[in-house]
Amino acid sequence: MSYRKLTPDEAVAMVAEYLQLGGLLNPDLMEHDKVRDMVRGLRDCVVELQSDLHAAKLVGEAMSESRRAALKAMNQPRPTGRESE
Repeated sequence: MSYRKLTPDEAVAMVAEYLQLGGLLNPDLMEHDKVRDMVRGLRDCVVELQSDLHAAKLVGEAMSESRRAALKAMNQPRPTGRESE
């Protein structure tokens, strides 16, 4: 395996395979180059997920602000057209 960017599903599967093949109990039996590539792929996957989570949080905050502004506008008294009387 050479280093490449992983999807979240690939990352989970790769960690599970690593642990099943002895990485948990005897990591010295694992091929160090493959472990290094796996860790680099996992790092990139986590960084991307972290970025996506941050972006989703910003969108949620912006939506909340928009919702508050809309509710405030809805609660303002409406002109009746009779103010000149």
